[in-house]
Amino acid sequence: MKRTTAAFIQELRDESVGAISAGLIVRFETSALYISIQDTDPIAALDTMIENGGEPVGLFRASQSAAHPKGIDFSVRPIAEYAADPAVSALFTTLPGIIQALVLKEIAQHHSENS
Repeated sequence: MKRTTAAFIQELRDESVGAISAGLIVRFETSALYISIQDTDPIAALDTMIENGGEPVGLFRASQSAAHPKGIDFSVRPIAEYAADPAVSALFTTLPGIIQALVLKEIAQHHSENS
């Protein structure tokens, strides 16, 4: 059974508990984008991405590092439907560094807006 966009966003919300930032990674034919937990309407954003040929394939999470007080731990994982997909595994070998840079920029922007 195919999951609804609301179910994907609920998994994103669950992943974001206790995180600084989290996002749902959406793969397209030649690129990937993500929906941030901070998006105003993540369900509508995911609906639009799916209408444009995207498919949710994974989640990322940025959290305060336990080892380094000012550090951030970053992780990426596939959603259950893509856990054994070699193409998603290949995507996740290069994607974390790119998303990490974007997330760090988003975190810095969020902090400056709230200062």
